[in-house]
Amino acid sequence: MTETGKSVMIFAGVYLLVCFALSIYATKKSAKETSQKDFYVASGSLGTIVLFLTALATAFSAFAFQGQLGQTYNFGLSAIFNFFGYGVLSYPLFLLIGSKLWYYGRTYGYITPADFIAHRYESGAAARILVGLIISVYFSIFYIVVQIKGCSWAIQEATGMDVPAASLVIALVLAAYVSIGGMRAVAYTDVVQAVFLLCGTSVVVLSMIYGNGGLDMLYEKAILIKADAFTPRGPLSASMGGGLVMWLSMPLWPVLWTKYYCAKNLSTLHSVATGCGLGTVLVTVTAPLIIVAGLIIAYPAASASEADNLVIRYVLNFTHPLVASVVLGGLLSAAMSTADGLLLLISSVFTRDLPLALPEEYRTKFSEKTLVNFGRVMIFAVIGISYYISLYPLGQLVTMGTQLAYPGYLLAIPVVIGGLWWKRGSRAGMTWGLLAGLATIYITTYVARNPLLLHSGLWGVAVCAVVYIAVSMTTKPNSQATLRQFGLADGQLEDAAALSALEYAEKQKA
Repeated sequence: MTETGKSVMIFAGVYLLVCFALSIYATKKSAKETSQKDFYVASGSLGTIVLFLTALATAFSAFAFQGQLGQTYNFGLSAIFNFFGYGVLSYPLFLLIGSKLWYYGRTYGYITPADFIAHRYESGAAARILVGLIISVYFSIFYIVVQIKGCSWAIQEATGMDVPAASLVIALVLAAYVSIGGMRAVAYTDVVQAVFLLCGTSVVVLSMIYGNGGLDMLYEKAILIKADAFTPRGPLSASMGGGLVMWLSMPLWPVLWTKYYCAKNLSTLHSVATGCGLGTVLVTVTAPLIIVAGLIIAYPAASASEADNLVIRYVLNFTHPLVASVVLGGLLSAAMSTADGLLLLISSVFTRDLPLALPEEYRTKFSEKTLVNFGRVMIFAVIGISYYISLYPLGQLVTMGTQLAYPGYLLAIPVVIGGLWWKRGSRAGMTWGLLAGLATIYITTYVARNPLLLHSGLWGVAVCAVVYIAVSMTTKPNSQATLRQFGLADGQLEDAAALSALEYAEKQKA
C-alpha cells in the first residue's frame, strides 16, 4: 500500500471511531424516558449551531465532491446555474414553510413528514403511504446506496481496498451510530462531518490556487487550455428546468423536513435555511469554479465519464498524503452526513407511518421503548438492503429512484402550501393530486420525455397542483375542528391555531 493509502486508512479509521464515540455521547444527552419523539427528532431540542451544521452537512452529499465537479467540468456555467438558485429561491421557502411546519410540529408532536399531511387532511393510509412509503422511502433509499458506493470507490482508489469490504465497513458504522444515538447522534456527527466537508473543500481550493500561481493565473491557464471552460454549455432549458425543480423542492426534502421538528425555537429553525443556503454558495457554486479550473489544467482531455472522479485522482497524485486524507475525509463526511439522516427518516416511516396506516382495529399498542427498539432494528435492515444493492452496478432501479427523487419531493409543494394557507384543500384533493403528479413524472421521464423541453418535475408539480385544486373545490373540505387547529376555520384568526393543541394531543394519546 502506498504512503497515501496508509495515511487515508488511518485517517478514515480515526474518523469512523469519532462518529461512533459521538453516538455514545448522544445517548447521555437523550431523555430519560425512551420515546419516538426523542429518538427521531431529539425532542425538538437542537440549538442553532448544531442545527445549522447538521442542515449544511445533510443537504450536500457525495455529489458536492464528485457529481457537481464533474458536471461543471463537462457543462461549464450551466451546472453552476443549476445550483445558484438554491440561495435565491430556496431560502425564502425555507423560512415561510419551515416556520409553519416547525410551529405545528412542536404543537402537535409531529415526527415524520406524513404526520402533518395526515393530520391536516384527516387522512390515514393514503397520506402515510404516498408521503411516507413512496416519497420518503422509495426515493430516498437509493441515495443511501449512492453514498455508500461513492465512499467505497474513493477508499478503493486511495488504498486499493476491495469495494465490497469498504462498503461493508461504511454501512456497519453508519447503522451502528445512528441506531445507538438516533437524531442526536446524527446531529453531533453531522457537526464534525460539516467541518470536514468545509475543510476538505477548502484544502482543494487552496491547493488549486497556490499550485497555479494565484487565482488570476489559475483561470488564465484554464481558459487557454479550454476556451469555453466557464461559459454555459448544453441546453439552457435542461439546466434551468432541473435547477428549478431542485430549488423549489429542497425545503421539503423529507430528510430536511424532519430537521424543522428538531429546532428548539423559531430563531433556531432559521439556521436550517442559513445552513443550506450558505452551504450552496460555498460548496456547489464558489468552490467548483476554482477546483474545476485546476482540474482542466491537470486533466485537459478527460472524458465526460471520468469527470466525477477527477478530484480524487488529483489529490492522490498531486498533494501530500495528509492533504489527500483530509480531502477524502471531506468526501466521507459529505456522503455519511446525508446517509445517516436518510436512515433515520426511513426507520421512522416503518415504526410510525406504516402502523398508523393500518385500520384502527388492526393496530397493536406497543410501548414507546418497543417502537424505538424496532426502529433500531429497521436501521440495520435498511442498511443491509442498501449494502446488498450497492454490490451490483447502479442499474435501472437505482437510476429510476434517483431520477424521480427531486421531482417526487417537489410534489409536496402544492399540498403543503395548500394545507398551510388554503382551507378548501381536502383529503381527496391531496390524494388524487399526489397520484396524478407521480404518474405524470413517470410518463414525462420514461414515456414522453420532457414535453415542450420542460423538466418532468415541472410537469408533475403542475398536474399535481391543478388536480389538487380542482378536486378540492368539488369535494367535501376538512371539518371545522381540524381547520381550527391550523387557524383556517371560518372566521378564525390564524393565531388561534394553538388553542386546540392540547385537545388534539390528548386525542392522540387516547
